[in-house]
Amino acid sequence: MKKTILFLALAFLTTGLFAQKKTTTSAVIAFDASTSLDNMPKAENKTAIGALDTKTGSLAFEATVKNFTFSNPTMQGHFNGDKWLNSDAYPG
Repeated sequence: MKKTILFLALAFLTTGLFAQKKTTTSAVIAFDASTSLDNMPKAENKTAIGALDTKTGSLAFEATVKNFTFSNPTMQGHFNGDKWLNSDAYPG
């Protein structure tokens, strides 16, 4: 009986250890909007935060819009401007 209780207690504690939320502050989000007709520059954000809930399997990312960088400064201006993502009014 004591062995059974000890085994159940260890199993319960072990399950609690593995059902955790894992987070990182060094996630990278990148996208490439280029097509065969239009060679748009790629964008990258190296300041994203990512979280994985191992119990539910849900995955979430958070990134500030203004931290996306483009190789073309004009494209970055359009991306953050009023007609696209309006990052001054909606930062992330």
